[in-house]
Amino acid sequence: MEMRKPELLAPAGDYDCAKAAILAGADAVYMGLKKFNARERASNLGLEELKEIVSIAHSHGTKIYVTMNTLLTDIELYEAVQCASDILSAGADALIVQDAGLAYVLHHYLPELELHASTQMTTHNSLQVDFLKELGIKNINFARELSADELETIIAYTKEKGIKTEIFVHGAYCISCSGICYMSSFISSQAGNRGKCLQPCRRRYSLTPYGEKSYFFSLKDNNALPNLERIKEIGADALKIEGRIKNYGYVYTTVSAYRHALDHEKQEADDDVSQVFNRGFTTGYFDSCISPGMFVESPLDQSMVQAGTVLSYTADRQELAVESAGVSIEDGSRISIYTPENSFICSAIIKQVLGQSRYRIEIENLLHGKILKGQIVALLPQPQRMQQLAKQLAELKAMPAVFDAEVFDEAGKPLRAVFQYQSRRAEVQSSAPLERAQNRGLSEEGIRAQFQKTGDALLSLGKLICHGLEEPLFLPVKELNQMRRSALEALFAPAPAPQVPHLSYQTHMEKSLAVLVSTEDDAQLFSRRCDNVFVEWFPDCKIRLGKNIYPWLPAFVEDSAVPDYLELLDTKPSLLVSDNVGLGLEASRRGIQWIAGPMLNSSNSYTLKAYQERAHACGAFLSPELNRDQLALISAPAGFKLFLQVFGPITMMTTRQCLLASAGRCRSGRNRFSASCRLCSGYETFYDEKEIPFHIVKSPGYINRVFNDALLYIPEAVNQVAADCFLLDFRALPFIHMSQEDKLTIFDCFNGDRALSEKAKAAAGSITRGNWQRGF
Repeated sequence: MEMRKPELLAPAGDYDCAKAAILAGADAVYMGLKKFNARERASNLGLEELKEIVSIAHSHGTKIYVTMNTLLTDIELYEAVQCASDILSAGADALIVQDAGLAYVLHHYLPELELHASTQMTTHNSLQVDFLKELGIKNINFARELSADELETIIAYTKEKGIKTEIFVHGAYCISCSGICYMSSFISSQAGNRGKCLQPCRRRYSLTPYGEKSYFFSLKDNNALPNLERIKEIGADALKIEGRIKNYGYVYTTVSAYRHALDHEKQEADDDVSQVFNRGFTTGYFDSCISPGMFVESPLDQSMVQAGTVLSYTADRQELAVESAGVSIEDGSRISIYTPENSFICSAIIKQVLGQSRYRIEIENLLHGKILKGQIVALLPQPQRMQQLAKQLAELKAMPAVFDAEVFDEAGKPLRAVFQYQSRRAEVQSSAPLERAQNRGLSEEGIRAQFQKTGDALLSLGKLICHGLEEPLFLPVKELNQMRRSALEALFAPAPAPQVPHLSYQTHMEKSLAVLVSTEDDAQLFSRRCDNVFVEWFPDCKIRLGKNIYPWLPAFVEDSAVPDYLELLDTKPSLLVSDNVGLGLEASRRGIQWIAGPMLNSSNSYTLKAYQERAHACGAFLSPELNRDQLALISAPAGFKLFLQVFGPITMMTTRQCLLASAGRCRSGRNRFSASCRLCSGYETFYDEKEIPFHIVKSPGYINRVFNDALLYIPEAVNQVAADCFLLDFRALPFIHMSQEDKLTIFDCFNGDRALSEKAKAAAGSITRGNWQRGF
């Protein structure tokens, strides 16, 4: 049986990129507006541009998906609903979301809008799919870290649930699992979950202070062209190309390559994708070959040719002087500028050669720093092809929406007209009755002349059918114009956004402390002091669970590892915390109460409601990225407990890569990740360019995690945040050196003994308030 051809989904960071994707043969294009999307560095589109792109796309049989794939605060959620309503009115075919609260609200209050789950939802096992179905999700973009066999398993399950499937095939890899990366947020308050990531993973790090720096976090790009036949076999409904901060040349080239490869048996387009931006290519995740070979040696664009270095740049004249490396730069050439340390500054087009190695340039998208002397100027290939493509894009115009009208006249009565566009229908009538004409009466030509004066190039009158008009009847022209305005407003005006009620606040009368531990001694010590002791649980964990000692489950648990956790659920613990919504939902099915962990990103009240009603959680940790004002806005549903971490290590990244192996520090000497790595342990410290340490920890049952050096320390939150329980994280991680006496001092301080404040700070060592003041 012939396999169905998957949908080819292309990126667009601006208007021209969207047109390039359509020209190249994309089946669908995804893009963001100016707010609420995970690529704030892209130019993005305005609402009017979106309407035009929808018109162009639909006339070519291409769908348009709009991204609203960031986390939202309570205040923003209501604005986001209005934005989603406008997107629906603009004719977009689907909305891509990350925030569970937004998905919950839109499914309930705007059910006609098709919802797709972003890769930011970190979907990597079949149990998570059940939760997304409950949210009304119709299409899921799976986590980028999955192998072909893992994808085949989860795709088959998802299709059984009636949900479409989508996989990532080309473009940049994040080192961290998408949606649970907090590194940029805690370093600079520029959160990846808000579309503002500063990409600290692309920077250089060393194994010792002031040591030789290397790219221990920076991965090569994905390129699935060699694996297309296997991809067709696993049955994904859509193939997604990444690149919303790339230019239209990149979009056109990559989409064309995949279009050709999908439409022809032979893949002849590999060379084409190497001619546009890339960091080198890997198929490591798909091939289940997670290894140091997936990392870059240099983050520079591998398609570039170094043309020289910057001598000077005059911003007001956009004039660039270059010390040439002997490479010709011509009108229409495209360049990129990098610092000597390989940090990207900008891409630009040469608009005019001024002579003496001076050029007038036009910067594309956003500047990521000042253009300074000594920076690298790299020449990008195919200037002539870009010029030709630019002409094609300019010729691609939006097609007007064509509406029809039918007119009925009768002397002494108002003129009646029915306007129709697709399935929409509007009936209007004149405010004045038709009178017998003294001279020339109404005619079909006269009515058409007024009805087609839309004042909008994207609206056009098609068929006009007139009934009557046998006898001369008169109606003022202003009446015809008012009828047209009223009808078109009814047909095309954005529908009012649904009114989403604000959730009422719940009073939290009693507050308590909980702890998270990783040793038997600590579990027993604190079980005598607080009601909730959570244990970082993994298969083969030896810590005894008891009446108030409960398991804490990890964020990333692939399908093959799920049975180990189901065995735990079979023992019927009365309560657990899970950073994986799928495991939490399964726990609830077995009668086990569960709390949504901090990596489930509860940043607004409706996300709490979603976890309560759709995943049957009894409580949730509030997002660690929120500040005190954002936390104050959140309201818990009745009977739902709120938790907040106020002390302990901050998880910056969670990655399926073995960072120890990438740095040559794997104790087993393996050169690739394998199933036996699941229960191994290890530790290393990386130092960034400011010599700030970040701790790499591999714990049994967990994939690699990156921790901040300073510990979170916000005792005032206990009194200022309306939560039920505050977590102190006392795990025995290898970079934390605290005695049980130290831990008890900190516990007592947070429990109200402020006399211990200075002693508790000293016991904690290096501390930070995290995002408590700045938020995300």
